[in-house]
Amino acid sequence: MSRSSKGVQSSEPRASRLAAGDAHRRARQLAQGAISIDRVDAGAFRDWFRVAFARYLQSNFRNAEAVATSYGVRFQTALNWWNGENTASGETVARTLLDPAARAWFDQEWTGQA
Repeated sequence: MSRSSKGVQSSEPRASRLAAGDAHRRARQLAQGAISIDRVDAGAFRDWFRVAFARYLQSNFRNAEAVATSYGVRFQTALNWWNGENTASGETVARTLLDPAARAWFDQEWTGQA
C-alpha cells in the first residue's frame, strides 16, 4: 500500500504493481490457443490473476472500502486486493465469477481483448 507524505495509507493503486509485467505477457501467450488447464503455467496465471483481480475491483467499485463492505472482509484485506499486493481465493473468487458480467470481463482480460 502506498503512503502519503504524512504517513496516511492510500487506497490508490501502485502503478508498478498493476503494470502488465512479464508474467502477464506469458499468461496472455498461453491463451493464444484453446484454454486448457494443463497448458497454463500455475505461477504465471497466479501473477496474472492478482493484477487482473485488482483491475476488476478498481473498475467495478468506488474504493477499497466499498470492496470490503461488498465482500465482507477487513479493510486491510480489501486494500491489499485493490493494490494488487495479493488476491482473493476460494469462495470469494467463486462468488465473483457467479456474476456473468464478471466472467465475461475476466475472459476478455485473459484472451487479451479488453
